[in-house]
Amino acid sequence: MDFEAFLRRCREENTVSDFESYLSYCIFEKGGSKGETLSVEEYSAMRDRAFDGRSEEAARRLYEISGAIQWQEGEWEGAMK
Repeated sequence: MDFEAFLRRCREENTVSDFESYLSYCIFEKGGSKGETLSVEEYSAMRDRAFDGRSEEAARRLYEISGAIQWQEGEWEGAMK
């Protein structure tokens, strides 16, 4: 997934969605991009800024940390189950 598609998803989805659940899973469970970690509080604040469309920088950081460049369209479907 390229960054523009990720950013568009952040702006279209709400914070209770398969997409957001998969994002947090990739960061906290899969380890995301090795070498960088976030606390739950940092993640929540960054996620809120990215999903509210207030910060492209926050979205870019989540994109990089989660390893979303490797994601395929629809990979997150059903992540909340």
